Order: sequence, then structure tokens, then C-alpha cells
Amino acid sequence: MNSKLKELIKNEKVRFTAVFIMLGLISFLFSQKTEAPAEQTPQKQVEVDELIPEGYFLLPLELTNREALVSMIGDTSIVDLFTIHPQTLNPQKKIASRVKLIKSPKNPDQFALLLEESNTMDILKHSGPYFATIQNRKNRKSAFPKNRQDSNVQVNYQEEL
Repeated sequence: MNSKLKELIKNEKVRFTAVFIMLGLISFLFSQKTEAPAEQTPQKQVEVDELIPEGYFLLPLELTNREALVSMIGDTSIVDLFTIHPQTLNPQKKIASRVKLIKSPKNPDQFALLLEESNTMDILKHSGPYFATIQNRKNRKSAFPKNRQDSNVQVNYQEEL
């Protein structure tokens, strides 16, 4: 009889433990709030041309070092812009300093410069592709190097008679 009692108590412990685990699992599942997905109202997608300030242009351009820039910058950056030597593809001449470079929201491999209307032609008169170097964002001063016109000095030698 003693062994039957021990077996009965042992079975009750197993049943009690199983019931306790099941109740805990059920209470856990009911405590989790299942919220219905919120109704999402379609929002009007903002187009890039709506974000361009008055008096500015967004000038798309091809950069030879775009793969490196994609991995280093966020949506915007301040850069210096250089022309590329056709044979070596190395930076050749700085044509813009501290201009804002913007990554395309629809294709992150494409870039554009945000330029004032007066500075757009300074870029367009140089053929691409271009090379960009990233600058410190805190310094807000931008500049376009002025073309130095090399004066041709002519020396005329005249013999005196």
C-alpha cells in the first residue's frame, strides 16, 4: 500500500506540474496584445523637385568614385569637385569647392549637386565624369575657383640702327 501511495503522489506531481505549465502558457499567450494593423493612409510622396530651394538647381552628374562615396556618405555631403584627366582618370582640376552633394532617393548610386543658378554654368563648362572629395560639413563656406587667365607675354626685340 505504501508503494501505491508513493506512485499516486508522484503521478499527482506530474499532473500538477503539467497543469501549472499549461496555465502559465495560456496566460502568457493571452497577455500578449494582438493589435490589428493600423489603417495606413496613403501619404503623398514628396518629389525631389519640390525640395529644391528657390534660386537653386539640382545638377545630376557622373562621378568616377561614386562606389566609394555610396559607402561613406548618407543622403547629403559637402564635397570638392574635380575634373578627371582623360587618360589616367585621376583628379585634374578643382572646379568647385564645398558644394552640397545629394544622393538620389530612388537610386543611391546616382548623385547630384545642389547649386545656385549663377554657379551651374561653372560646372557645365567642364565635361564629366567628375571626382568628388568629402569635406567637413561644419565649415559652411562654398566657393568656385575663378579661372586665371594666363596672360601671354610677348617680348619683341628690335635692333636699333
